[in-house]
Amino acid sequence: MLGLGALGARVVSGRLLAVSQQGCWGLSATGVPRITGRASRNFHESQKLSRSDTDKDAVSKLPDESEAGLEFPRTVNVNYDPLNAPPSPDKQPLSVVNDPPSSAAKAAAAALDALLSETATVTIPKTATRELTFLESVDLFFDEAAKLTTVSPALLGHIKECNTLLEFTFPVLRTNGQIELIRGYRAQHSYHRLPTKGGIRYDVRVSEDEVKALAALMTFKCATVDVPFGGAKGGIVIDRSKYDDLELERITRRFTVELIKRNAIGPAVDVPAPDYGTGPREMGWMKDTYEAFNPNDIDRTACVTGKPLNLGGIRGRDNATGMGVYFGIREFLTRQDVVDRYGIRKGPGTEGKDVVVQGLGNVGYWSARFMRELGQARIVAIAERDGYLVSRTPEGLDPTDVKRHLAMHGQMRDYQASLEADRGKVEYVPGDPTQALELECDILIPAALESVIHGGNAPRIQAAVIAEAANGPVTYAADRYFKDNRKMGVDYPLIIPDLLLNAGGVTVSYFEWVKNLGHLRFGRMTRRVEEKTMRAVMNVLERHGMKLAERDLKELEAGADEAALVRSGLEDTMCMAVEETWNTAKEMNLRSETRSLL
Repeated sequence: MLGLGALGARVVSGRLLAVSQQGCWGLSATGVPRITGRASRNFHESQKLSRSDTDKDAVSKLPDESEAGLEFPRTVNVNYDPLNAPPSPDKQPLSVVNDPPSSAAKAAAAALDALLSETATVTIPKTATRELTFLESVDLFFDEAAKLTTVSPALLGHIKECNTLLEFTFPVLRTNGQIELIRGYRAQHSYHRLPTKGGIRYDVRVSEDEVKALAALMTFKCATVDVPFGGAKGGIVIDRSKYDDLELERITRRFTVELIKRNAIGPAVDVPAPDYGTGPREMGWMKDTYEAFNPNDIDRTACVTGKPLNLGGIRGRDNATGMGVYFGIREFLTRQDVVDRYGIRKGPGTEGKDVVVQGLGNVGYWSARFMRELGQARIVAIAERDGYLVSRTPEGLDPTDVKRHLAMHGQMRDYQASLEADRGKVEYVPGDPTQALELECDILIPAALESVIHGGNAPRIQAAVIAEAANGPVTYAADRYFKDNRKMGVDYPLIIPDLLLNAGGVTVSYFEWVKNLGHLRFGRMTRRVEEKTMRAVMNVLERHGMKLAERDLKELEAGADEAALVRSGLEDTMCMAVEETWNTAKEMNLRSETRSLL
């Protein structure tokens, strides 16, 4: 996966993405997790040894609960302070005229020039500052990683910047007869591998900065699991709950037409997928619209992934991200060196671990379900929009029961678990669901939106492991808080990064894309051959006196179908990515060998 040599590295205050160089344009990568959020500790410690006496006296102020965010040290080697930069103007969901362009791109470029240039040290006042935006966090994580490389700033700048950003508005006729303007975005971060790949989300918080940040993460994520896509992301600024099915279909189809006009969708150009607020239905509408405009494209079915099965989808795509989350957590926690290094409570493995899940959408639901059913963990809390459920019973919460209740009632309130009265009860806590992040647990799985663990609540996080099932749930400020406290010898969690952990979705999307291009269902040519081969082997064993049970015979006789092959490919991909991630961290000396050095 490292390709032709180390080109760059992305450290998310300790999470590294080593990017390799294939010529000037062909880039691939492998990810290194933010181990306890602090994989770059050695680098920062080494920098201390070379600082001046003035620099040695400079310290970072740790935030207390009353402060909105974190501060930079008194002296840092930059001439731009993104923490004190003015925030990008928020855009309203609807507008007749496009808003003026944001200054975020100029600010990001200034930050890159400052952070990658060898400038004199600049003193920055120690004042209270705001929390970073999502894009600013992603850019700063990249900049910290860039410091570990010998790559030229110009090439690093090319890797960092979003290649193309599309923003457009279009009218939609609503069922009440009114015409409404809708804003849509599509960011294509990198063309180093084609097509670009990334989800489409429907949410009022969709913005230029958000899609650019998510597209960058998609580039690094695909490289981490060696999937040959460039990163992309898109979205529509709507609250989907305020639109009926016909209106949503009109919006989706018109959005697809806008992408077609700009040559921003196609099996060899850009392949969207489901994301927050979208699913197989929306992907089916996009596919149908694309096919109507491209009837002679023989590979047109591969224009999107995450489609329904009868429209060219693949078995296992609906739970792929959640299963990838489970595989990633399992692989890290079954490594004895990881458990010893970070003092994971209750020993190796996932069995018996207490788990808190924030968000019960597709990713959160399947992550919780696999952790419970396959990992034998106990789900002690589940958070959703209107609050969260807490259970301290031996069984914990059943994600399937909670999901069924949520689907029927639209809220967590009045949930009654089928537990015996003498074995405890489930408590519903109304209000802010992010409060569940602060519960004591072994594994915390934030599976909703980005930036939910920030400088304000980082001091109250009690989890031993933070498994980033969502995109960017831990902000730069929170990550920095963990780092600064670890330097003081305080235990903080092992953070398994989103670049690795939630890559199961794009991995199986890759399988779907390959299936569509090959025009052949996985297992169609091999299943019967495998069954006949195994049956012959069992006949030989029986002739030599080895009698097998009926259940064993059925398991051995079954050839691999599409679902089995997809699951096997996903498991192999996640296991290999975890192994390469861990090995790369050790090779680059981004972890200390003794706990006393943390």
